[in-house]
Amino acid sequence: FPENDMCADVNDYATKTPHFAGKNIFGTNIWDFYVELWEARNESNVLVQCYESMTNETSKAVSTIAAFLGVPADQSRFDTVLRMVSKDFMLSHVKHFDDHFIVDRMKNMGRSKGFPDPSAKVTSGHKDVGMKKKTLRWLDRMWAERVTPRTGHASYKEFSTAITVPGFERLMLHP
Repeated sequence: FPENDMCADVNDYATKTPHFAGKNIFGTNIWDFYVELWEARNESNVLVQCYESMTNETSKAVSTIAAFLGVPADQSRFDTVLRMVSKDFMLSHVKHFDDHFIVDRMKNMGRSKGFPDPSAKVTSGHKDVGMKKKTLRWLDRMWAERVTPRTGHASYKEFSTAITVPGFERLMLHP
C-alpha cells in the first residue's frame, strides 16, 4: 500500500492511512473486521484467536488450533509447528508470509478494483516509538463509535477476553 510510505511510525499509520478510518483493507477497515470477528465467533467453522494470546501462549494456541482443525498433535508435529511459527523461521522464509496469495485470489475472483503489491508481514523489527496519547484517544474514540455499539465491548481488551470460545480448552490435545 503506497500510503504506508508516508508513515514515520505507528501513530501515523493509525491516523493517516485509510486502513483505520477508510475502506482500504480489501474494501473495509479494521473496525469492521473486529465486528465481523465478533459476529462470526460462534460459527462452528470459525475459531477466533487473538494475536496477543497466541504470542504469549504459543503452545496452547497451537494445541487449540490443531484440535479445532482435527489434526493429530503428536510431539513431532507439535515441535515442527512451534519451530515454524517462530519469528526467526518466518524471517528466513519471508516470501511464504506475505499477502501474495490474497492478492492472487482477489484477482482470480474479480473481488477488487485495485490490487496492492504483496508486502512482507514479517520484518526484523522497527524502533518501538510507542503510541502517543493523542493517537490512543483517537483509537478509543473510533472503537467507541464503530465497535462498541455492535459488540457491546467498550475496549479491545474487553473484546479480546470475551471473544475466546468458551469451553474450547476441553479440546486441547497437548498439555
